[in-house]
Amino acid sequence: PPSSMVRITRSSQAGEQVQLIQDAFAAYQSGDFAQSQLKYSEALEQYPDSRDAMLGMAAVALQTGRQQQAINYYLQLLNKNPLDNIARAAILGQQRGNNSLESISQLKSMIYDAPDQPYLYFAVGKLHVSRGNWSEAQQAFFDAHRLDTTNPDFALNLAISLDRLGQSQTALDYYNVALSLAENNPASFQSSVVQSRIDTLTRGN
Repeated sequence: PPSSMVRITRSSQAGEQVQLIQDAFAAYQSGDFAQSQLKYSEALEQYPDSRDAMLGMAAVALQTGRQQQAINYYLQLLNKNPLDNIARAAILGQQRGNNSLESISQLKSMIYDAPDQPYLYFAVGKLHVSRGNWSEAQQAFFDAHRLDTTNPDFALNLAISLDRLGQSQTALDYYNVALSLAENNPASFQSSVVQSRIDTLTRGN
């Protein structure tokens, strides 16, 4: 799942809303998505226009395999602000088939305006994967990881793309990085699956 498209922000507003968002964010970081969803939902009930809460609900939805629900939250954000780049990138990143080329073009325009946002590169990488363009995907995932070295999904997708390109030793390094990062950061993958691939590559070397 394209979970790492998601960016969750901490609100700068004062009061109970901040506490709810902070509690939800802490639960998300610890991998307790049920508690995170509960807190973000409470925040939305009390503050229906909270962008932080909507981003959080979308993040949890993606982490728990509810892609369409996540898209619905992003669409709500776009209805409020058509220039919301996080919501735009998340929706563009879901495109497949013929629509993916135009989405890549739009995302690259967004990168031109905001070259330091890793989630944009990650979205481009996922679209290249959907088209089977592993070389382009590898470069995009590398840029995402370069800009955010703490995200396990960025590292994993970089590893997978290198693996598909036959660069097994470098792929092995990044698989290990992804596993290490997943110990302290939310990840959309099962560590056992990654470990199995690490074992296979290690035996092959």
